[in-house]
Amino acid sequence: MTLLQHGETTIVRLGDTSYAVHRDWGGLTRERPGLLSDVACVGERVYVLRRADPPILVLDVQGDVVAHLAQGLVLDGHGIDADGTDALLVVDRDAHEVLRLSVAGERIGHWGVRHAPAWGEPFNHPTAAARAPDGRLWVADGYGNAHLHRFTADGALEATSGGLGEAPALFRTPHDVAIAADGRVLVCDRDNDRVKVLAADGALLAIWNGFVRPMAIAVDGDGRVWVTDQVPSLHRLALDDAGDRTRARPAANMPHGLALAADGTVYLVEMSPPSLVRLRPMR
Repeated sequence: MTLLQHGETTIVRLGDTSYAVHRDWGGLTRERPGLLSDVACVGERVYVLRRADPPILVLDVQGDVVAHLAQGLVLDGHGIDADGTDALLVVDRDAHEVLRLSVAGERIGHWGVRHAPAWGEPFNHPTAAARAPDGRLWVADGYGNAHLHRFTADGALEATSGGLGEAPALFRTPHDVAIAADGRVLVCDRDNDRVKVLAADGALLAIWNGFVRPMAIAVDGDGRVWVTDQVPSLHRLALDDAGDRTRARPAANMPHGLALAADGTVYLVEMSPPSLVRLRPMR
């Protein structure tokens, strides 16, 4: 039996595409990065969120760390996402706040009241945020509230749904949220072992089962849905046909965060030991 060496490339296949998998990709291990939480892509830059200060490490396409951002701005970074306008959404879980940061790490907006947890007004240990094509913001409020919030494009709280439980309308730790190009909202309902699909107005459209504590979710430019879970598996599904599903095991441990680059590269972050995993399509 041949054991993989540290940083060695492996191959996985999802559907009709093979991916070269590089675990421990980039220069993070030289940083003593602490606990990694999530990852986002803006252009050719990769933004890794960690639970340390400064909270954001920026990598170039070669994997070199080229910047450290947002010093002193984030207490407990849980989720990071590109908001489609060359800005970043950072969810500060234990400060009960969602921050909007420039790609230079400057605070340019926020939702919620810092250090003021509340039952639905709006955040109590939120987990993830995503911006819809119409400008609305969706926030998974997972650890305290088990709620999903929708904000208008100008920042007003528009609707709150969910609550703690197993019924179709409820959540047990909504852990991540992603928005499809047509406005459909996908939520990892982690401790119910499912993904919920909602219409742009919040109406429940479907429930996808077959996951083991799904952690992170994203939708690519071809309308395919990517989900990580704690098997650990990476699933790829068709948005309009959840039965069209394939999965692989590119991560060695729990993949907590997920991001898709414009060129088809997939990035995963593992929490412990901390690692950034890159899946590059083989052309």
